[in-house]
Amino acid sequence: MELTISRDLWKSKYQNKPLELSAGGNESSLQAKHHQYPLRVVLWVLYLQVYGKMSLRSCRHCILSLYMVIGLQRRVPSHECIRNWLCKQGYYRVKKAELLVGNRVLYVDESIVLGGEKISLVLGIMEENIPISRCVSQEDVEVLYVGSEKEWKGEKIADILKQVNGQHKVSYVVGDQGTDLKNAYSSCEYTHIEDCTHIFSNYLKQMYGKDSTFEAFRKEIGLLRKAWFLSKEKSQFMPPGMRGKLRFANIFPCVDRAKKQLAHWDNLEESVKTSLAFLKKNQTFIEELDAVTKIFKWVCCILKNKGFGNAQKSLILEKLPTVIGFKNELLFSENIRGYLESLSKKKEQIGADFLLCSSDIIESYFGKFK
Repeated sequence: MELTISRDLWKSKYQNKPLELSAGGNESSLQAKHHQYPLRVVLWVLYLQVYGKMSLRSCRHCILSLYMVIGLQRRVPSHECIRNWLCKQGYYRVKKAELLVGNRVLYVDESIVLGGEKISLVLGIMEENIPISRCVSQEDVEVLYVGSEKEWKGEKIADILKQVNGQHKVSYVVGDQGTDLKNAYSSCEYTHIEDCTHIFSNYLKQMYGKDSTFEAFRKEIGLLRKAWFLSKEKSQFMPPGMRGKLRFANIFPCVDRAKKQLAHWDNLEESVKTSLAFLKKNQTFIEELDAVTKIFKWVCCILKNKGFGNAQKSLILEKLPTVIGFKNELLFSENIRGYLESLSKKKEQIGADFLLCSSDIIESYFGKFK
C-alpha cells in the first residue's frame, strides 16, 4: 500500500510536467563547439552504432521513434551526420594511440570468416594499464591491426608485427600455438606466452587423444545426441554438444551432466537408464575426468583473472595434488607445474614481475568483428 501511494504521488507530480532533454541546465551548454546536437545524443548514437552494431539509418530511426514516444520536439540527425561523428571518433582514437608511449603486450590470432577469408587481428595493451585484480576487458585494449586474407602465412604475420613494432614497442605476445603464428613470433624474436586454455587442452589431448575409453565415451555421447535430438521427453537428458576441434576442452559440460545424472540415477525412468547405461559402466572414468576438470577450471580461473606472478604460482603449486588420486590427475598436475616453470623463466627473460597468459579477450573481439 505504501509503495502504491508513493508511486501515485510521483506520477501525479510529473504527469503534467513538460519533458526536457537535459535536466538542470540549458541544452546548448551541453553541445560541443560548432555542433548543434547535444553531446548526450552524439554519445548515444555512437554507442548504438559501435557497440549495438546498428546501421546509420537505423540509428536515426531509433532516435526518431524515441522522440515520438516520449513527445520530444527535437531535430533528428541525418545518417550522413552520424557518419561524420563516427569518422571523428575514429580519428580521435588513432591520434590518441599515437600519443601513448610505452611497452605493449600484444594479442595475435586469426579466425575463419564467411567467403573463405580469414581475419587477422592484433590487439595491444600498455603494460602500465594491465589490470592486476581482474581479467583484461575490451576497454583495456586497442586494435593495432585488423585485415582479411585467404590465408595467413608466418611471413605475412611477421610483416604485420614488424609494422606494429615500428609504432609500439612490444614486450611479449600472448596467443595460442598455431604453427604460422609461432613462426611469426620466432621471426620477430618475440617472447611467446602460450594461452593457458589452449596449452591445458593440448595436455588433455596428449593424455586422452588415443585413449580407447575416452573415444568410446565420446562416441556414446554422439549417438545419444542423435537419438534424442528431436525427442520431447528425453531431450532434457541429452548431453551437451562437443566441438570436434576443441573436444578436449569441451568435454567438461558432458562430465558435469553425467555426474548429475548419476547422482539422481534412482529417479530416472527405466528407458532413460537403459540409454544411459554407459555412464554406470564408465563411472570411474567419469570421476577421473571430474578430478581433472576441477584442476583445469580453478587453475584457469586464477591465471585468467589474476595473471601470472610469484603469488599466483605459489597459490597454484600449494593446491596441486601430489599423491593419491587418479593417474591422469597427477600427470595433468605435473604438466601444469611444467607450464608454470616455463612462465617463470620467460618472466625473468622479459624482466617483468607479472605476465598475462590468457587470450580470451581476442576471442571475444572476433565475435564482435563477425
